[in-house]
Amino acid sequence: TLLYTIKFEIMTDSATQPWTRQDYILVFTATIIKFGDGVELYSPGVITQKVSCELAVSSIQESILAVIMYLCYGLAMLISAPIARKFGERLTLFLSLYLSIAFAIVCAVVPNYYTLL
Repeated sequence: TLLYTIKFEIMTDSATQPWTRQDYILVFTATIIKFGDGVELYSPGVITQKVSCELAVSSIQESILAVIMYLCYGLAMLISAPIARKFGERLTLFLSLYLSIAFAIVCAVVPNYYTLL
């Protein structure tokens, strides 16, 4: 019980300290990062719906496009860590950003569904 009392006192002392400005900044930053990840996961659904309206594709073709997009997203997650270890995190981040912009431009000007695939 002595050990429990010591742990309880340590926990209650740290829990009663007021939050500092750095704590608030950390919580705000983490919230923004998680919100950005959530938006990134939902964006392919919006893109595939837009593509289906613009290119007059069926729901099956729209589903295939969404599966391909999510598979590429998962593959990118798997290969980004080894690339970051080899070339550095900053270069990997900029490379993924610029490639994402380039592919978004290419996808925006495709004339038909099969070119998009």
